[in-house]
Amino acid sequence: MRRLHRISGLVAVLFLFSLSLTGILLNHPHLLDRTKTVSSDQIPYTFTAHASHPDTANIHFSGTEKGLYVSYDNGLHFKEVPLRYPSFKVSSIRYVEGSSSHLIVAMKNHLVLESTDGGASWDRVPLSSQFEYILSAKRLPNGDLYILSDTGVFIQTNGTWIHTLRSESTFDLHYLIRKIHSGYIFAPLLIWAHDIAAILFIGLGISGLFIYMKRR
Repeated sequence: MRRLHRISGLVAVLFLFSLSLTGILLNHPHLLDRTKTVSSDQIPYTFTAHASHPDTANIHFSGTEKGLYVSYDNGLHFKEVPLRYPSFKVSSIRYVEGSSSHLIVAMKNHLVLESTDGGASWDRVPLSSQFEYILSAKRLPNGDLYILSDTGVFIQTNGTWIHTLRSESTFDLHYLIRKIHSGYIFAPLLIWAHDIAAILFIGLGISGLFIYMKRR
């Protein structure tokens, strides 16, 4: 029984170590070596969407059949934009009118992402009715965010998204659980709290393995 307990503990430590490490990498995808700069002809996917920076002519975001890329030298070289979500085909990219840092990206499978810091970090737009093509995006005088899409008009008011073709709840349990699990529900403070907890778990796991091996 004691031997079974030790083996089970070892498996649990390895599993916890894996969850902690992958959780940190998911919260900070820029730590992964996926942002190597390459020339445009080295990207193995067809370009499907494009958006140029409204103020800086050299910056371009380009969508492909699998993921999002950015160029800082007018399209000569690109690097992949690290996302916390699957790299689906990018259908459209739009800067919010009047903003040089707020982007909306629509992907196949109805995944809509936004960045409010110029593409440094991305989060899912919690819509109950989805779209794939953005015709325009702008901030209204009252502060609401207005998106005209292929499936109608979406308006974000007081943190809630409304599809004007039919008013409906935007509650998404899967989205809420993902936000809680990653710490993004109270970003960025809770993200770092999750990271610290993960690092502590990794430390406990390594020290536990060390003590176990030393006793043996």
